[in-house]
Formats: sequence, structure tokens, C-alpha cells
Amino acid sequence: MRLKENIKFREEFFGGLLFNRNTRKICSVNKTGALIIKMIKKGKTRMEIFNFLKKKFRLNKTDLKDIENFLIKLEKNNIV
Repeated sequence: MRLKENIKFREEFFGGLLFNRNTRKICSVNKTGALIIKMIKKGKTRMEIFNFLKKKFRLNKTDLKDIENFLIKLEKNNIV
């Protein structure tokens, strides 16, 4: 996965901000969202992200579904 070229990410104390340079829209993410964005910036695949978070936080199926929904939302909003 990759962030679109027009998207900039800035890490903040609460998580981070995503800025779309084309639309000038800003979206905030919590610390977990920021961690996912950083992994996306490193080119990690969806499965690599799931596996890392599953081990780090001992996630269950519901948690993994939340992560999947977050990734879908990023795609629908043309962030990745």
C-alpha cells in the first residue's frame, strides 16, 4: 500500500494529521491510525499491517474488522 502523492502526513501527540494538497482537506487519526499510516508509508501490505498489529496488540476478529474498515475508508477517501 502507498499514500497518494497529494497526501501529506504529520505525526502529532494525539496521533496524526493527513492533509490532501488537492482538496485542502485535513483528517485526523488517533495513535493506532498514525501507526497504520506510517506502515503504509513504508510500503507494507495489508496483510503485513494486520499481522503486525495482531501481534503487537493481541487483536481479536472484531478489532481486525475495525482495521479493515479503516483501510477501506482510506481507500474510499483517495488517501491510499
